Amino acid sequence: MNRKPERLISIGDIHGKFNLLKSLIETQIIFDPGTDTLVMLGDFIDRGKDSAKVIRYVCNLRDMYPDRIILFKRKP
Repeated sequence: MNRKPERLISIGDIHGKFNLLKSLIETQIIFDPGTDTLVMLGDFIDRGKDSAKVIRYVCNLRDMYPDRIILFKRKP
């Protein structure tokens, strides 16, 4: 039986660019929560105009796939 290999994918420096993030995850990487783990390295906001959309999208992904999404954030 052929199993799809597991992937560890890291993304950082999104900087509020929602459309680029969504395209990266859904059409370029094609994140598969059945086999992939996605590590988000931070810098979600700042610079881009869609910081709120980025935060909502990332939080929704984490809520849907808590065992497959890892979020890093800087200590206060």
